[in-house]
Amino acid sequence: MDSVTLTTHPRFVLLEPRSVPPRVGESYQQICPTGPQLETLLRSAFQSPLIAVDFETKGNDYSLPADAAHVIGVGLAWDRGSCYLNPSDLTAGEWRLLDRIFLEHQGLLAHNVYFDGGWLRRDYGIHPGWYACTYGMYMQLASEGFEGQKWSLKDAMTDLLMWSSTNETDLDNWLVSNGYKNQSHRPLKGEMWRAPADILGKYCVLDAEATYLLFTEIMEPVLDKFPSVLQYHRDDFLPHVLTHIDQKMHGILTDRDHWLRYTSELVGAIAASEHAFRNHERVAPLIAEWEAKKMAIFLEKEPPQFKKGKERKEPPRLTKSGEVSKNWLKWYELSQRPPEINNNWLKWREKKSQIDRGELSDYKFNLQSGDHLRWLLYDQLKFPTKLETGSGLPAVSEDALQSMGDIGQILIGRALKVKELSYVEDYVERTETRPTLHPSFRMPGTVTGRLAGKEPNLQQLPKTKGTLTGLISRPGHSFVDCDVNALEMVVTTELSQDRNLLSLYGPDATWPTLSTQDLITMLELQGIRYRVLANGDIEVCDEDL
Repeated sequence: MDSVTLTTHPRFVLLEPRSVPPRVGESYQQICPTGPQLETLLRSAFQSPLIAVDFETKGNDYSLPADAAHVIGVGLAWDRGSCYLNPSDLTAGEWRLLDRIFLEHQGLLAHNVYFDGGWLRRDYGIHPGWYACTYGMYMQLASEGFEGQKWSLKDAMTDLLMWSSTNETDLDNWLVSNGYKNQSHRPLKGEMWRAPADILGKYCVLDAEATYLLFTEIMEPVLDKFPSVLQYHRDDFLPHVLTHIDQKMHGILTDRDHWLRYTSELVGAIAASEHAFRNHERVAPLIAEWEAKKMAIFLEKEPPQFKKGKERKEPPRLTKSGEVSKNWLKWYELSQRPPEINNNWLKWREKKSQIDRGELSDYKFNLQSGDHLRWLLYDQLKFPTKLETGSGLPAVSEDALQSMGDIGQILIGRALKVKELSYVEDYVERTETRPTLHPSFRMPGTVTGRLAGKEPNLQQLPKTKGTLTGLISRPGHSFVDCDVNALEMVVTTELSQDRNLLSLYGPDATWPTLSTQDLITMLELQGIRYRVLANGDIEVCDEDL
């Protein structure tokens, strides 16, 4: 038998890390150049086949008006130079040269076109001649997968360009030394716009430099071997980015008043579910026992109410002359004073009052606590363990609760309402100052290239009537819900060309028509309410759909 030798692959297969330090020289890393020097640099940049662009901004939401969020710095890097510009310092002539780059150049690079392109879309109304998004291309070319793999520009600086460190050190030191830090003394990057030009400018110009070098030195050699990747990137991916930039800027109109009313409904529904659970005939005595034991342990630890007074021996009451002794009078006065209350006892009494008012969750059975639920469901009610957590504990997830009868169903219903409430409260907060939601996206958001939503993620929201009613179409428009039928199986069929799959998902496949009675049977099996209309159509009545 032939022997087979297994080898481990390097971290990167397509992209080859190599030492590419930041370029230096008279025309590189120019911070806020002025006059003829700046004009020379901008004309040089326009003549370059590729220009990397990086924006520094106050705020990161370009759907906000300019007075609330705006560009405060521009970094550029090209074949013969790099520079950082403060837009507020530019003359009209310098602005025209910079505008020409944004409006006319067809070789722009950005590490995140969704971010940098959003500001150009808002301020110029354009989606310029983007040549590549190095973040998107990084994920598309370096998705082999290894533990801890990341695709940020900072990771590219050290992992691919092999810089000794990222460009964050000086900026982070400035933020911390000027008080822009959290409780852990970590720099608050949201305040970096406050940094002076010599600090922020160096950071920004090195971002642009890294973007330019990442594409030209690391990615282009690979793209020469796989031209279809660049074609897909430019013809499909980048135009798709524009769609989602416009979505973020345009936003979705909302009915905030409905969500406010629905929040109250959810709070009531959660309270009703908790009441039903706590008063369930099998659950109530166990919870009462649990809370009584916790209270008993607390009461046992009551500290002394009064401080121990210093024992004073009673002196003789009378002097030799028969008069009352002053020492005795002083002793008597001290002995009549009430004992001093112990501060620890006062704290204990206040805590007891909080427990009595139900304000301390540690002394109240907590339906949100996995440990509390495990004690009740598995230790006391003896439900069998069918699922475990990653750490080997009995699971209390929705899947695990499904097999626990009416007790499990009450907990599932409550958990779903709690989760939905968190979504709706977030939407209410986001629409406090404007009637629209402006969801963001990560493009690509996964290793496979699938889109991912954030802030808020409207790709994952409760699909209930109460939540969805808060999203409304603008006057004269309608919502259209589109989905690709059996997409995964269609792709699998196309790649495999399996005969059986082709009969189901191929171009010549035919689908049987579902009869009305079959549809009714399917709905009844799933517990979905419906009604048959006069024309024979079936209308689903379940409010959760």
